[in-house]
Amino acid sequence: MTLQITSVQSAKYIEDNEIQFTVTCGDITEVTAKIFNTERDQANDDILQAWLDDGNSVEPYVAGPLPPEETFADIRRQERGEMFSWTIDTMNPLRYNSLTEDQKVAVATFRQEWLDYPNDESASRPLIPEGIF
Repeated sequence: MTLQITSVQSAKYIEDNEIQFTVTCGDITEVTAKIFNTERDQANDDILQAWLDDGNSVEPYVAGPLPPEETFADIRRQERGEMFSWTIDTMNPLRYNSLTEDQKVAVATFRQEWLDYPNDESASRPLIPEGIF
């Protein structure tokens, strides 16, 4: 069932150069509508077209903000998160306490290298210590 438009409040361009109207349909306000150019919606299309023909203004399209570009550091932080998800994050206290002192130093060094990695463009990707993870 198509709601019958009783009044038009405003209109604005949206993507693809299409006009979106804000209308009232009886007791229902703030309904969005557009011209469909179909036989079923002809009565509403005529009301919308008449509103345009009366010289009412249509707000221009305003694109939303562009997503921020991913930086070199962002990419490296993502790599670090992926690496930690199957190395550092899986290290529970019981497992950590079973490591030798040399292995604990290797884990701490590995972790710190990864923490520093996103902010140092000259740093190479830290290597996983052997036999720990």
